[in-house]
Amino acid sequence: MVLYSIERIPQKKYNQQIQESDLSYTYVDALIRSLIECPDDNIFLIWSNLKVQDDCAERPDISGVALVDTQFKNIICVGEVKGEDKISDNHATLCDLIKIGCFSKEAIDTYSNYGILGIHVVGFQVTIYVTILLTEGLYVMQEICSIRLPTSIYDMKSFIANIDDLLPIKTVYKKCMKNHEKVLRYKKKGAAYKEMLQY
Repeated sequence: MVLYSIERIPQKKYNQQIQESDLSYTYVDALIRSLIECPDDNIFLIWSNLKVQDDCAERPDISGVALVDTQFKNIICVGEVKGEDKISDNHATLCDLIKIGCFSKEAIDTYSNYGILGIHVVGFQVTIYVTILLTEGLYVMQEICSIRLPTSIYDMKSFIANIDDLLPIKTVYKKCMKNHEKVLRYKKKGAAYKEMLQY
């Protein structure tokens, strides 16, 4: 993970604010790809904005998906990214967190996974959540960790010093990938993201 990050992170910090696309494809990808991808298990990180809800035009910025019979299916991770230029927009940031919750719930219901990882990126701060279906109709979203991404090679020391915060993610993630037989019994229809926007 550290080696992949070092190869992708710029030598020096940019003098301007990093926008969503640059943040996603350079900084976030360097961290998240090494946590999510497992080619041996056909698990890949895709930046293709796959739809989670068929009746909703909204799509997550990040989708971790499993390759099943040569097709990408079974979303096991969703995420939203806001660049440094949107860091003070609390409304947009909170809407992204709600999106992660809604997308996670829908993915659990659709694919019967034990849980879904949610990745919330605001500027260089990454917070990782897990959403599980605890009992009938009760979906719980819990924070696993929050870590600051390095803005350049010079920030790698503090990133590496806090890297142990990321260790639980692999364990949680492997458990989330498993199917949970109780999902069919416990899942409940809830408000879609577009319905929640009305409030």
